[in-house]
Amino acid sequence: MKYTYYPGCSVNATANIYRDSITAIAPALGLELEELEDWNCCGATAYMSVKELMSFSMGRQITTRQIPSNFYGRRFDELFTHYREKEGAMLIGVISESKKLSIDDFLSEDPSSIDDFIKRKFAESEKDLFADTGGKLGVLINPGWDYTIKEDERALVIGETKARS
Repeated sequence: MKYTYYPGCSVNATANIYRDSITAIAPALGLELEELEDWNCCGATAYMSVKELMSFSMGRQITTRQIPSNFYGRRFDELFTHYREKEGAMLIGVISESKKLSIDDFLSEDPSSIDDFIKRKFAESEKDLFADTGGKLGVLINPGWDYTIKEDERALVIGETKARS
């Protein structure tokens, strides 16, 4: 007999033992399981994360960490599993920071008297013409398992202050 089932977000991460159990026993019971198409997260994983957060002892904190380059272009759930298994930490999001532009970004790399003149005139104007050109912090909490990790991002994790060896 064929049954449609809702796997949930955590079935490929923290609840993988349940997936393994049901897929092992279903054929013995004469059940054919088919995953529900286009399902959405119910939010229970977020609750489990908060519960786990509240149980952390002292010495664990929210930190940012450099994302290993082999995860650029890969999915959030893969990076989540990496931090969980390799460092005993919980990935809760990603952070990106855009650089604020300055006059130096527009001048030549080889300084000249023209560059010096332009810099001096900008300084004399006492105006920050680049005030709205970046320098902003982007924080994305729980972006979803399918979110693609970008090169300019850092991991936001909760865990021990030192990575496990």
